[in-house]
This record gives sequence, C-alpha cells and structure tokens, in this order.
Amino acid sequence: LNVASSFDRRSTDEALAEVARTARWAEQALFGDLLVSSPDRPDHWVTLALPTPEHFASFVPVPGVGGIYDRDRRLLVSQDLGPSLRHEFLHVLHHRVMDRLGQPHAIWVQEGLGAIVEDMDQAGDADQPVPSWRTNIVKRLEARGRLTPWKALFAMPRDRFVKSRPNANYAQARAVVLFLSDRGLLRAWMAAYTETFDDDPGGAAAIERVFGAPLGQVEREYREWV
Repeated sequence: LNVASSFDRRSTDEALAEVARTARWAEQALFGDLLVSSPDRPDHWVTLALPTPEHFASFVPVPGVGGIYDRDRRLLVSQDLGPSLRHEFLHVLHHRVMDRLGQPHAIWVQEGLGAIVEDMDQAGDADQPVPSWRTNIVKRLEARGRLTPWKALFAMPRDRFVKSRPNANYAQARAVVLFLSDRGLLRAWMAAYTETFDDDPGGAAAIERVFGAPLGQVEREYREWV
C-alpha cells in the first residue's frame, strides 16, 4: 500500500490497524490460501487515501457514499477510519483474488463480502461478523414478504444491484454472507465458489456443495434464520 493521510499520526496508525485487522480476518475466515501471492506475479500497489471531509467530496461527489475502491486506478478512498475503510479494503483483497483467478465474481458476492466486515466484534483471538443496521433492513423485508429470491439476487446485474433499491440489495447480500459465516461455512463456500465459478458464477452450486442440500432447502433455512 501507498498511504496518503490527512490525519495525524495516531489516527493514521489506527486506520492502518483496521486494514491489518481486515486482512487477518479475510485470510483466516474467508480466502485462506487464495490470498497467497506468487513471486512470479506480484500484486499491484494500491494507494490508500484518507482525505479530509472537504477533500473527500472531490474524490466522491455522491452523497451518502462512505468510500470507494477504484480498481482501474488502484485507489482506495475512505471518509472514515472504520466501517467504510474495512469495506473498501476487503474489495482490494477480493479484487486481488479475482485478478489471479481471472474470475469476475457476482456483484452480490463482492458487496456482501465488503459489507460483512463493516460490523465485527472480537471473539477470543479472532473477529466475528455480527448483525448490523443492514440486518434490520433484511428483517423488515422478511416481515413484509419482500425478500428477493436467491436465484434473482444471485443473477442480478451490477447496474440494477447498485441503482434499484440498493440498500435492500446490499443488506440482503450481507445477510447471505452472514448466514454462511454463522454456519461456519464461509471459507468453505468461497473455496467451492472459485472451483465452480465457470459453471455457476452466481454461487448457488457452491452453496449446494457446502450444505449438501438443494438450494431451495438451504434458502428456506436461511429465511428461518433471518
């Protein structure tokens, strides 16, 4: 990482500690060996920019956005040193994996994984993702019978995901990832997803593999969990 910070040394060190925290969790609970780089193909450098609120608007002139990761420019910009920073740095790690594998993972996977690290609690020596404000959105959707069916969520194109009811889409993507984490299957699912990606880029086949059950049965279990 190249780091450009408008904060003082203490705050900048705290931000870098959150980056390291996210990397540890991603390696242990999600990607495992998928994060190991090859000496023959080193990873791209990424610039981490932590601007003042005034300067942030010049990077991201969109209200309500806490941060961005611009993959083409290898630039991460975060307005806060906590949830948004962890979310966007998870994207950095995930894009490294996707680039190595040549796999453009589904948008629900990308954003569900980014959102999962927004809220984590310490559990012994490790971090554990926990329910959040996004969970409340999913609970309300479930109560109204408006949860998006998994097949539709998994196949949703990027433009629709980020422009049509984005809060609901991000919340539901995070909920699926939290469900996998809660069942202790997130890392196994990610491994299965990368193995089955060519045949099923949406991720349903990987869910069926790690649960050993048809997708509909697992989705019913998920809805009861919600």
